[in-house]
Amino acid sequence: MAFATEYPADAPRAHSEFRPVGEIERTERRFEVVSEHQPAGDQPAAIDELERRLRAGEQDVVLLGATGTGKSATTA
Repeated sequence: MAFATEYPADAPRAHSEFRPVGEIERTERRFEVVSEHQPAGDQPAAIDELERRLRAGEQDVVLLGATGTGKSATTA
């Protein structure tokens, strides 16, 4: 399982001082990425999978990856 949404809703959860994701106010705004760089490596596949899940109605999608692999650039 690579995405947090693939875990059952009734799975045990660790205590957290942070508020649940369901309490976070969501906003919908368009944005444009302006960069001289293009997606590379695994980024195009990750972008496609994130887009597919979001278009399917998933509101909470987690992208997992090692440090320095381009997660921030992928989500932008």
